[in-house]
Amino acid sequence: MRFLQNIKNFFLSLKRNKWIINFFKIIITVIIFYLLFHNINIKNILSKIKYIKIKYLILNILISLIVTPSLLMWRLKLLFDYNKIKINFFYLLRMHYISLFFQIIFPSSFASDAIKIYYLRNKEKISKVSVIVFLSRFLGVFTVILLSAIFSLIYKDFYKIFSVINISKTLYIKIIFLLFIFLAMILLFIKPFSFFNIKRILKSNIFSKIQKIETVYNQKVLLIGIFISILIQFITAVTLFLYGKSCNIDFTFYKLILYSPLIVLITLLIPSVNGIGVREFLLYKFFKPEIGNIENLFLISFEMLIVIFCITVVGGILYWLKKK
Repeated sequence: MRFLQNIKNFFLSLKRNKWIINFFKIIITVIIFYLLFHNINIKNILSKIKYIKIKYLILNILISLIVTPSLLMWRLKLLFDYNKIKINFFYLLRMHYISLFFQIIFPSSFASDAIKIYYLRNKEKISKVSVIVFLSRFLGVFTVILLSAIFSLIYKDFYKIFSVINISKTLYIKIIFLLFIFLAMILLFIKPFSFFNIKRILKSNIFSKIQKIETVYNQKVLLIGIFISILIQFITAVTLFLYGKSCNIDFTFYKLILYSPLIVLITLLIPSVNGIGVREFLLYKFFKPEIGNIENLFLISFEMLIVIFCITVVGGILYWLKKK
């Protein structure tokens, strides 16, 4: 029971300090937004809004509300099923929406996993649930790094990456190579639990009572999980393409497929409010010829905010209904 008390204390701590976290994230987002949009022409934006193609925006909302969450929960349920933990798919989907609602105020996307663990604690031993949830997240990060490495090395416009992250090509290759080797060793040679010894990695007492778990996946489950993660990255490229279509911008689809994993990866690394600002900056850096003027980028950002708002509303409603 001390473990559960530590989990509770963890969430109380986040609640007490959330204003600091929010302030830090908001400051970064505001600074990037200012640098991007301080010279925008409001009249141009207002004139362009009436030409937005609503059908593509609605399609993006549906994809973000149904397709992407379903793929994420399919990957998670795959791991639960392999470990003979029976959890209803729609229950997982509901918990996912609620976790996205809380992700707005918690430090990072990884905090949404803590919310899932909290709500799934009665379904199975919390130690095993924790490992499975974090492994699902790990598969997603592993896939993003893998695709970023492959695409950035084979694409002819590879040099653009260095102008964004401000490092040399040689150092970039070394970093990506070492990350890939590190993650591959975790998946192939080290027992799953040894990576998810959260106490050792985070030096926290929160997970001090987690017991050793022999295995939470096999090769087949791992490969399917990576395949689902690749599908999720493909869907991310599709949503970016639809944002462009809605704003009368013709993105080159194969370039979106190549760049979207890198955009996701950098967005994960830089703290901001739901990636807002960072994502727009990277889009403009990689697709400036297609986007054109900064007003078009603002329209894309505006549509992204609408989608985030819709997801947050759904998560908030489900949380409110659960509390009732």
